Amino acid sequence: MLGKLNNSGTMINKQKINKTNNFGQHFLTDKDVLNEIISNSKIAGGDIVLEIGAGRGILTVKLSKLCKKLIVVEIDPDFIPELKKIKNITLINDNILNVIDSLFFNKIIANIPYNISEPLMKKILREDIDSLTLLIGKKFWDILNSGKKISTLISCFYKISFIRLVSPGSFSPPPRTLSVLVKFDKIAPDSLADDKKILKEIILQKDKKLKNALRESLTQVYRQTKRYASEKVSSLNLPQKVTNKSILDISNRDFEELFGSLEKL
Repeated sequence: MLGKLNNSGTMINKQKINKTNNFGQHFLTDKDVLNEIISNSKIAGGDIVLEIGAGRGILTVKLSKLCKKLIVVEIDPDFIPELKKIKNITLINDNILNVIDSLFFNKIIANIPYNISEPLMKKILREDIDSLTLLIGKKFWDILNSGKKISTLISCFYKISFIRLVSPGSFSPPPRTLSVLVKFDKIAPDSLADDKKILKEIILQKDKKLKNALRESLTQVYRQTKRYASEKVSSLNLPQKVTNKSILDISNRDFEELFGSLEKL
């Protein structure tokens, strides 16, 4: 039966590769791109790295030799037996969206499945991560540069750097679109403008309604009383249907109104 060799020389059945596309995964096979991911991630010996979607383990083998600990989350059970053979990894067979909140790490290196890019980034915003080196779909890259809600929220936490375009032929199976290799580096809080400091504080208060999170954020950023902050919130004249939601749940249009109001404070 036809197949491909992985890094350890193990034969991988093509049917298995095609089956993984049910999970939205496209596995990197281009060694040049692989090396660029590793060089740009700047892994140090003390790093705890999270790899999402390890697949056949081509990147996993290299990462496991560079960091203190490698946490590997792979959704497809068919790849778990081979991944178990790699030393110095903690292997989890699950959807990353189900487990990321319970994991401790300081860097992410991943070829993110296109269909979970935005929900995953929303979760990552609430984690304390030094950097992310990601392969993402070109469509999501365009969203990151759109100035819309998710791009503005991410810019409160990370500096986003374009590294290179990656063609569909660099993957198995090939996606229908171009991919982009991107680096996210954590931004020092003091370097943010006040409006983005406020947004960042609101996001970190994930269990609060916008009106309460906004009041607390204004109190912290401006170092004023809660009474002062409450008056500021009232002066924004935001609709109650918006302020009773979490910031991640409001529409793009409502977010634009909110952010425009914060810029005027």
